[in-house]
Amino acid sequence: MKTIAESALLVDLKVSQWGASKTDRLMSGTFTYEKHGEAGSYRIIKSLIPKRFLDPINSTTNSIRKLLHTYTFPWLHDGTGILPVTLHERFVTQYMKLEGQFTQQVDDLIDNMPTIRLAAAVSLGDGFDENEIPNDGAIRNMFRVRVRFMPISTEGDFRVDMSEDIIESIKEDFASELEDQVSNSIASVYARVVGLLESMIDGLDRHGVVQVGSTKASYFKEATIQNVCDLSDILDDLNIVDDPNLTTLSSDIRTKLTMFDAQDLRDDDNLRAEVKQDAARILQDAKAGAGKVGSFFGV
Repeated sequence: MKTIAESALLVDLKVSQWGASKTDRLMSGTFTYEKHGEAGSYRIIKSLIPKRFLDPINSTTNSIRKLLHTYTFPWLHDGTGILPVTLHERFVTQYMKLEGQFTQQVDDLIDNMPTIRLAAAVSLGDGFDENEIPNDGAIRNMFRVRVRFMPISTEGDFRVDMSEDIIESIKEDFASELEDQVSNSIASVYARVVGLLESMIDGLDRHGVVQVGSTKASYFKEATIQNVCDLSDILDDLNIVDDPNLTTLSSDIRTKLTMFDAQDLRDDDNLRAEVKQDAARILQDAKAGAGKVGSFFGV
């Protein structure tokens, strides 16, 4: 079996954006006074430009973050993810497309700033202050997306001028910490499987049922089955430690839950019940496998 350093990379994503908002202290103070409140009780935050002009950029950055979440799982608390090398090319291809889209949208925003400033004056009325909107160069510099790939360090990478006993002790601690991180990462994959299966079962169970407070019957959605199919497509790649339980789960999901589209499941009550039963069994296997992650790594 390959080592973790051979089978995966670390991915660090940085995204920065202009929030285009500002606390209006004068209006906050005036409002607080009018409401007979204590100083600092109210804070009025105004949008410097209408939200619609930033929506396309926000949508793209959300897609970039979703892409990272889809192809990686958590590694460090700072947001660094671990990416299986088998998914690297697919990730980079989709990321580059989104990065190009992001760059074009920022260019469009800057090009349209004269019009946007006029729209902001209308939107804010007497609260508009042109000096609160940064110049075009400053706005452009507030938008950044960057992804960086790094190798995973192992205890064998540790080199320092210390006694052998101390070095060995540090290496043992490092190896234990690495094992814990890998274990937690694989546990997050199981959690993703469990979450999607629970959502699928819930959707199948509620289809055609009128929920309390609603006038229409629930509807099993295409997105639910698509999410399961998307996970099935990369689950083997996410199994960077060749966990046999995860391998079995991947096969079961692919052969039992992704063979029918949402319309088939909506139209056929018997098929829907059969798939729901299969999903429930696989869910139990997933929960059982998640509970064995620690023992699989010897922790």
